[in-house]
Amino acid sequence: MEALIALLVVYLVVVLVILPIWALVKILGHDGDVEVLQGRMRSQDDEIRKLNVALRDLSAVVLSRSAPQAGAAPAAAPVPPEARPEPVALEPAPRPAIPAVPLAAGPLRPPVAPAGIPEPPPLLPRSGGVPAAFAEPSPARVRPAINWEQFMGAKLFAWLGGLALFLGVAFFVKYSFEHDLIPPQVRVALGFLLGAGLIVGGLKVSLERYRVTAQTLVATGVVSLYAVTFACDSIYHFAFFGPVPTFLLMTLITATAFILAVRLDAQVVAILGILGGFLTPVLISTGHDNPAGLFGYIAMLVAGLVAVALQRGWLYLVPLGAAGTVLMLVAWADKFYVPEKTGIAMVVCLGFCALFLGAAEAARRLGRGSLLVSRTAIALPAVAFCFAFFFLDHPGAAGRTGMIFTFVLLASLCVFVLAWRERLGELVAAAAGISALIIARWAAVTFTAAQAPVVVTVCLIFSAVYLAVYLAARRLERATAPVLWAAVGMPAVSLAFAFFLMEHAAVGARPGLLFTFIFVSDALLLALAWLDARMSRLHLAAGFAVFVLLSIWTTRHLTDALLPWALAVNLLFAALHTVFPLLLERRRAA
Repeated sequence: MEALIALLVVYLVVVLVILPIWALVKILGHDGDVEVLQGRMRSQDDEIRKLNVALRDLSAVVLSRSAPQAGAAPAAAPVPPEARPEPVALEPAPRPAIPAVPLAAGPLRPPVAPAGIPEPPPLLPRSGGVPAAFAEPSPARVRPAINWEQFMGAKLFAWLGGLALFLGVAFFVKYSFEHDLIPPQVRVALGFLLGAGLIVGGLKVSLERYRVTAQTLVATGVVSLYAVTFACDSIYHFAFFGPVPTFLLMTLITATAFILAVRLDAQVVAILGILGGFLTPVLISTGHDNPAGLFGYIAMLVAGLVAVALQRGWLYLVPLGAAGTVLMLVAWADKFYVPEKTGIAMVVCLGFCALFLGAAEAARRLGRGSLLVSRTAIALPAVAFCFAFFFLDHPGAAGRTGMIFTFVLLASLCVFVLAWRERLGELVAAAAGISALIIARWAAVTFTAAQAPVVVTVCLIFSAVYLAVYLAARRLERATAPVLWAAVGMPAVSLAFAFFLMEHAAVGARPGLLFTFIFVSDALLLALAWLDARMSRLHLAAGFAVFVLLSIWTTRHLTDALLPWALAVNLLFAALHTVFPLLLERRRAA
């Protein structure tokens, strides 16, 4: 009995859904043929009107040359022979051979066409005895924008009938589902048939005349396929639709949506493809972590939507893809992150930074560069910096100093590339400020006296990196004020950390480490004052900070055993800040 009911349902769906759609497509095709024929008829009417105008002009010329000159002027007085000029022989100008038209009493008649020229159709006389060809042509008939007669007589009732048919089928399907008249397998099969049928119907509809209808059908079909696939896995739990087959099927639907969006020039289909693509991992999640599969799939999805955006010029799809990527990263970190997966999270963040950086570069090379794409590429390193702060909240991750600051440096490298390509020196200054905050946060969370060498190393490495960025920008003539201040800021932060280190007695008892740190930071500031005329007085601030540090160390940590260190360090810094102003004066007298 169930099989008989299933066959009956399939038969009803074919008769009530598929056949009406097919008939509608055929009717639309015949409407197109009628439109073509009407266009041809209008063009022929225009040609006949032009021929009538030409014939009127020709008849006017003939009548003007053959009619007698009425009201001629009276003859002039005779001229004496002696006053007459010598006659000049002039050759008569050739006249066009125009057949003579006999003048007779009665109404005017059109001239007789010469032999070999087909006689035009008879012209109907108008009021006043003037042929229709001699009158001004009547203005062309303006076709109304909407044929209300055809709409009320055919299309309106056809649409109302289709709507009634749809509602009847919808209520029947709802009733059958509620009373379990249709097995789940048949429901799913009908859903796939409906989605595929809508896509095929949208592709069959003429894009020139029914573009919106075609795009709507295809978009509805894509959404239907997503919904049915999700139902197979999460609602009906069919054996075939496991996580892997369902994932592959939804991936195929997403790829198809992108291809159809490009072919139909349908942005709504592309947006639905993005939405379905990012919802796929959420809908089929099994609760088990698989970061390689998840983020590999998202990377392919982002690459596909970037290709579509650059191909069709829909550049707003790129920030949409970035937003979906960030949401997936946050959702994954909230559910699956543990300190042991810090390396995976860092690789994923840096990989997406590189991906969107490549998208910005591709858009620039293809002549489609825009603020949307470039600002999206800038946003991903900002997200990476936020994840660095997130890692520091977990002691197991914060203790891996080398990994943390390598991650920060690589994210900063992406920022440097974007700053160079976009000519935005402000990005370098922003990266320097965020890096300094990350170092301060790390020191506040994990610092112990035993980690003083790590703090010194990290601060000096970042100071050297930003000095190198300044030197490269100077060589390329792009050393703007933000780039210069970033190079100045990191050694200044290092001197601030020297104050922080002096608060610990164990560090204060190690003058070799402490004053080496201060000396290198001071030397970097003096190098900037030497290289850039805008920072000529920077050595004054550096010298003041150094001698304040020396005073603090002397009052807090000086002992008899450290007295040689105190004398040597004071002599070294006194000589440095005495000689440097003299050399700077010789280099830059102003």
